[in-house]
Amino acid sequence: MRRSAVSVVSNIAEGFERGSNKELIQFLYITKGSLGELRCQTYLAYDNKFVEENDFSALIDGCVSLSIQVGKFIKYLRNSELTKLRHKLK
Repeated sequence: MRRSAVSVVSNIAEGFERGSNKELIQFLYITKGSLGELRCQTYLAYDNKFVEENDFSALIDGCVSLSIQVGKFIKYLRNSELTKLRHKLK
């Protein structure tokens, strides 16, 4: 679970540093995959009684919420001229 969580933020950082919208979007999709992994691992942890129900619910809700936010960010990037300029100004 820890590795998946670290992968979420690491892929956002790596995608941003690549310098193009296309690559950032690609890494954001990988981020969504890592959130799916974390959600799966959370279910496994709950099924094996490693986490309490209230912690389980909070973790699942957080994963789903973050995945939705990343999806909205992808949509924004696909339609934004401003972010395209960001890479040209470096």
